[in-house]
Amino acid sequence: MDTARAYRSTFAGAFARVVADEAHAIKTVRTRNHQAVALLRADNFWGLTATPIWNRPIDLCGYLVQLYWDGATEENPTGRLDRDAVLVEYLAWVSADDAAG
Repeated sequence: MDTARAYRSTFAGAFARVVADEAHAIKTVRTRNHQAVALLRADNFWGLTATPIWNRPIDLCGYLVQLYWDGATEENPTGRLDRDAVLVEYLAWVSADDAAG
């Protein structure tokens, strides 16, 4: 059973640039922090952190999904690809890691 929630943001598209200080707080795709930043749908994202990789190199994938840009279209005005499509392996790895405890 998928317990993922669909969140919305009042500020979606309101900012041209998002600067995230302590960006390591958004490295995990399934966290509310990550989703809140992603929902802003800013054209530019700056992530500032002194500790980009806390545990494993795969931690970088959470940042990459914020940065990935494929150009805006009418069907996809933000130009961002579906996170599940971009990071299928990452999400599978996170699920396996969560299941392992």
